[in-house]
Amino acid sequence: MCFLYFDTSDVPGNAGLFDQMMALQWVHDNIAAFGGNPRNVTLFGESSGAVSVSLHLLSPLSRNLFSQAIMQSGSPTAPWAIITRDESILR
Repeated sequence: MCFLYFDTSDVPGNAGLFDQMMALQWVHDNIAAFGGNPRNVTLFGESSGAVSVSLHLLSPLSRNLFSQAIMQSGSPTAPWAIITRDESILR
C-alpha cells in the first residue's frame, strides 16, 4: 500500500490512513442524521482493506470511531502490507 510519503515534516506518511480516519470521524458525527447509531459502526475490509481495518484497530486515533471490525483475506503482517521508509521513498 502506498499512503503518500514524501519524507518531509509536512507529509510524514500514512496520509491514506488519516483520510480513512477523517471519514470515520464524519460517519461518527453524522450517522444519526441517517438513522444510524454512532456506537454501532462496523468496519469491513478485504485484502489491503483488511490491512487498513487492522491498523485502525491498533490506532488510538481511530479506535473509538467504530465498534466492530471484519477483516477478510488480509493481515497487517503480510509481507506486502507494510513497507520500510526506504522502500516507500524508492517507489
